[in-house]
Amino acid sequence: MPSTFRLAARRSIQSALVGVLLSGLSATASTLSQPAPGPEANNLHYADVVRATAGFDELILWEGLPHPVSETDAFSRELATRKTFRIGDQNFYAVALPLKDEEKTAISSAVLNHIENFKLWSGYKFCGGFHADYAVEWRAKGATLAQALVCFSCAEAEFRVGDRVEEVDQSDVGVKQFRTLLLPHRQQRPAFRHGDASTSSPAEKMIVPKVESSAPTPITPRELPKMEVLAPPVEPPATNRK
Repeated sequence: MPSTFRLAARRSIQSALVGVLLSGLSATASTLSQPAPGPEANNLHYADVVRATAGFDELILWEGLPHPVSETDAFSRELATRKTFRIGDQNFYAVALPLKDEEKTAISSAVLNHIENFKLWSGYKFCGGFHADYAVEWRAKGATLAQALVCFSCAEAEFRVGDRVEEVDQSDVGVKQFRTLLLPHRQQRPAFRHGDASTSSPAEKMIVPKVESSAPTPITPRELPKMEVLAPPVEPPATNRK
């Protein structure tokens, strides 16, 4: 009897464990089958970015320096010889890229009107860390309202409103759209040199047509304003070189 009892108990426990396992697998499958939630679900405050940019009258596109890890030599040369400034910990050329009105509209719309271009941040990418290839900045009467930094190396984006910063991934659709809209405007970042002690970044490898536009107009980077509802301002970007 004891032996029979132990066998029955063992079978009961095994049956219960199988049930739990199947339940877990079912729940996992159900979760994976669901569409990925939008950025708002990850405390992104995407709506805050849209709200903060309401009434903007100026859109500026900044070009990032070479990647400090994958293009080390080029990054060091540019930082030492070009006029630059920083947004957070990212370096940009201090001369804004020229844009036609229709280009400004398309770039702004891709960020503010298409939440499907973004998805939840999936974690750190082992590609040298986030590096902003471009930054989109919205202003009203000369004051910065919000910024969106775009990284093609790890397909991420970073939203900045006041001192609030949120990182997200670009969706597959978003990556294609941002590459199409932004890469043709590359003007100041040097081409990868094979003599460099580094390798080119994914953004470097994509050949895009040159966009003819008006001559670059110097625009002075400004301090982020105080956002009464959202957050206080961050420190103003510092100009690194002459």
